[in-house]
Amino acid sequence: MKRQNKTHTILIVCIVSFLLILPDFVFSMFHKSFKHSCDPKAIFLIIPLSVGLIVNKYKWLSISFILLFCLLQLAQFFHIGYFGTQITHYAIWAGLHDFGDVLSESANVILKYFYVIPIVLIPFAAILFCLKIKCYKSIIGTLILCLTFSYVGYNRINLRRFLPNGVRFTIDNSMKSFFGYCYLICHKPKIIRYLPYEVNSVDDNFAEPITIVYVIGESVNYKHMSLFGYSKDTTPKLKELAKEDNFYYTTGISGGVNTLSSCKFIVNAIYEPNNVLQVSGDLTNLFRLAKQKGFKTFYISSQSDHVLMSLGGVSYIDTITTNGVRGVLDATKRMDNELPDIVSDDKLGKRNFIVLHQRHMHSPYTLKEFPSLKEYKKYMSERVSCFKEPNQAGQKEQLIAEYDEGMLYNDCFITKIFNRFNKQKEGKFYIIWTSDHGELLGEDGTYGHSALNPYIADIPVMIQSNDLEFMKDMKNIWKPTHYEIAKKVANKLGYEIKNPNEEENIFYISGVDFTGRCGYIKLKKEIENSKITYEKYLT
Repeated sequence: MKRQNKTHTILIVCIVSFLLILPDFVFSMFHKSFKHSCDPKAIFLIIPLSVGLIVNKYKWLSISFILLFCLLQLAQFFHIGYFGTQITHYAIWAGLHDFGDVLSESANVILKYFYVIPIVLIPFAAILFCLKIKCYKSIIGTLILCLTFSYVGYNRINLRRFLPNGVRFTIDNSMKSFFGYCYLICHKPKIIRYLPYEVNSVDDNFAEPITIVYVIGESVNYKHMSLFGYSKDTTPKLKELAKEDNFYYTTGISGGVNTLSSCKFIVNAIYEPNNVLQVSGDLTNLFRLAKQKGFKTFYISSQSDHVLMSLGGVSYIDTITTNGVRGVLDATKRMDNELPDIVSDDKLGKRNFIVLHQRHMHSPYTLKEFPSLKEYKKYMSERVSCFKEPNQAGQKEQLIAEYDEGMLYNDCFITKIFNRFNKQKEGKFYIIWTSDHGELLGEDGTYGHSALNPYIADIPVMIQSNDLEFMKDMKNIWKPTHYEIAKKVANKLGYEIKNPNEEENIFYISGVDFTGRCGYIKLKKEIENSKITYEKYLT
């Protein structure tokens, strides 16, 4: 009987080992760019893990581990399917700390990747069934299970060791990412005390009419804008606007790889990727600076409230409208094109600082039947057909087609913003549009944003003003960063910001967490060679 139990045990361990790696092979049939691993060394983790699950004396413990692995693998394959890359601890951090967004996005795209569910659930259901088969059980199995699982997170000198390894099975990489996320939770970020910024007043002309409109775009890849040479005519209105003498467009660099981190740079004129103390004090917050100079301040956004709270300076904003409890926008009925209409002429003063924050280009990109799109429907129906290519080869091509369609809508919205505020007859007007971050659409086989990838920081920048000196200054900045743009905006609000921590032509791109615990990228502009070099820091 004992021999039979041992035979059953060996057989079941082999079956469980096969089931743990089976999703990799099946998923590769559906997702052409995913290459499953055949590294023999990876078996040295899978076998003891399987032994631990089957031989473990406590059934509830095995079930707990199986359910954990199942959830990790579901997240893993959904991530590969949508973004094209294996999940990292940074992605888990971003997803769980922005869970509402992830949930709404998943609801819109889950049907496209529904095949992931049976690919993962069937093998793990079979593993659960294997626990019912009579096998050898021992406390030794419990120790093997716990030690094998713990080994994945053992001896990680830095967060770089938690990143996915392309030659390992996804179950191995999923566990590493899980341990990396646990490390991020337990690892209290080190508060770095930088030298304080100096903020000096340079203009007290309260009588001069001035309107500054600072527009924060969402997930814009300039390579998909015909304004920058894209083959599909996705920005026809902006191309017309660009013919005007006082309009300037260029490529820039965002301060972060997701909305929450990049907006710290956009609205707070922050240089360092982890200067928490500077942000928390609101010393260089643009809303605060504007209020001190007598500007009426507005934040009009189709984002939710939690994005507003991450910006800081909320107490210095006169008018707030969001898609949350603070506003009247309804995400199920309206889109970005409603934003400029909320700032009616009767609400404006002689001096206005307006931040408009977009949302609709955030993935997924499919435009739904929003009632507020009536004015665009006829125009778009005539043009969108050129983006929906017949016999699409796959889901990624469809995703790009949807993005291009969204870009056409973006073209309408952005042009509406410029035309709404560039008619000021008295005083100066400044309209600055910059995306919060970029969006990868197949570059290096990667999609989306939030990864610590420097190319996610590639963004378009568009500016229009009747202040010729300001336009000249902006044109002299090669690939302006969010930090440089924010300093120029602060200057037009009446302040000069001096930062003793600056290094010439050195800038930073924050990871998904502004404290620096999710890493950052240091970049150097080699202006003479029109080149940028990058260096990652995984703290």
